Amino acid sequence: LYLFAKKSIALKNQLLLNTRQLTPLNFYDEKSRFEKSKRYNPIFIYEHLDFTHFEEKIKCLEDELYILKLPPEVKSYLFDYLTDLAIIEKTIQSIGTEEFPYYAKKMYRTTLENISQVLTNTEKLEINHDENKAQVYKKVLNDKYNISEIPIILDDYNDHTIRVGLNRVVIGSQVRRFGQNVKRLIVHEIETHALQYYNTHNAHNPLLKLSKHAESLLFGEGIAVYNEYITKTLTKEAFDTYYYRLKAVQMLSLPFREIYDYLWEYLKPRKAFLITARVKRGMFNTADPGGFPKDASYLLGFEKIRNYIQHGSNLNFLYIGKVPYLTSLLLCNNLLEKESIILPHF
Repeated sequence: LYLFAKKSIALKNQLLLNTRQLTPLNFYDEKSRFEKSKRYNPIFIYEHLDFTHFEEKIKCLEDELYILKLPPEVKSYLFDYLTDLAIIEKTIQSIGTEEFPYYAKKMYRTTLENISQVLTNTEKLEINHDENKAQVYKKVLNDKYNISEIPIILDDYNDHTIRVGLNRVVIGSQVRRFGQNVKRLIVHEIETHALQYYNTHNAHNPLLKLSKHAESLLFGEGIAVYNEYITKTLTKEAFDTYYYRLKAVQMLSLPFREIYDYLWEYLKPRKAFLITARVKRGMFNTADPGGFPKDASYLLGFEKIRNYIQHGSNLNFLYIGKVPYLTSLLLCNNLLEKESIILPHF
């Protein structure tokens, strides 16, 4: 079973749907054209990556899984995981084509009805209105949690995003790094994402890493935003970013220009453009319906975490592996030992 899990993880690590694949090669050129016109919708071009040979590898893993003798609920979950890998492969293959919106929506299974409900619920939140360098994040890892092996890297190309993995934390050079925003990002990126990656890796159990893409994002970003909220580091500006990202996902049937024009009424032009570009990435002609609904994960996940906690569920599960259902499934079937984990000090 561990061997099967390691093969699955190795395959998923090659199927990462990340910033590289989804960043248009002509992003800044199209941004310039967009800003010079009141009617233009960007036409994005992407690097083509060939993943067709992964279909055969996924089929081989399915054949292995049929042979394994496992509890029915474990086997069912693992088949769902392989189906998720197949959808990721199709999504990556379709970047920049007319099929992309179909596979992206299938991967995230985001429902417009749920978005409307979450937007209504989160409008009532009380948010902190308060509003240095990257070394401060490394200092928290080293001094507060005694983790020294994760380097902090500044990125000048994708300068407005942050990515956290087991091997590094990458911070866009234009991300605000002062005042309250530093405290917020420490909670979100270091004391949530980095600790999750660290705990999962230190468990030395590959089954913990078999979380499905959309669920992993939903719970991972959800607990990160929830932690910002309970520590009162969530600023009004950060909340507005999450809120209008969700609004933009809700409006994915509209052209790039119409989404931007709506956001421009509430946000600064640069922020409105970046949010619109995020939800329309993966598209060739951004005037067409559809896009990349990942950014719904922040507030949809936040609402899911609040419901999860209100029902008395185990919050620690979210720091062992990203998806509590998977952690619970493994524990119930004696496939996971109870090990010590590092929790956020708050």
